[in-house]
Amino acid sequence: MDNPKNDDVFDDLAELVLYAKGNVLVLNKEIMPTDTGIAAIFRYKE
Repeated sequence: MDNPKNDDVFDDLAELVLYAKGNVLVLNKEIMPTDTGIAAIFRYKE
């Protein structure tokens, strides 16, 4: 990432996901489904 502030936010989000027992994947930007630098799939266990 070019912006250190974004790196901190993405790191914080990754930590929260891992704390909640979620999965975090790091992908090359060429295969990301979005240009924002972050994407999510939300699934909840019932």
